[in-house]
Amino acid sequence: MNRPSTRALLAVGLLAVSLTQASACAARVHQAPARADDVVAGAVLLVRTPRHIQVALKSATALLTGDGVRVAAVDIVVCDEAVSALVEDQDLVRALEGVRTRGVRTVACGLSLDRVGVDRAALRSFIDVVPNGIVETLRLQSRGFLSVEL
Repeated sequence: MNRPSTRALLAVGLLAVSLTQASACAARVHQAPARADDVVAGAVLLVRTPRHIQVALKSATALLTGDGVRVAAVDIVVCDEAVSALVEDQDLVRALEGVRTRGVRTVACGLSLDRVGVDRAALRSFIDVVPNGIVETLRLQSRGFLSVEL
């Protein structure tokens, strides 16, 4: 009588576990889509270039109107070189201020401001400054915000 080897038993066991996990994953993928009136707590968009701030503005508008996913609020966290646009590009600053009343918060990373040499006093009053933009993004994620890094 041939006895199954330990390796054969282990392979069968791993195959069974893999198939179980694949079935669970497939079940999650095929769940019913969210209703159109479902609203997610918010979205945080971490941006590092001035061009990405413009993309984040367009995305924020789409998210707040329910184009794809509807969110209650959007935070645009500005880091790295993009913080200089918060004082140098007045058209962009006006656009950020304009969406504020619709639920978009603009946040500047304090570490980036210091590194790039942007004077905090030069920022418009509607721009919040946090010590660390990455930590702020993680904090918002922990509160249920969806997150995208550009």
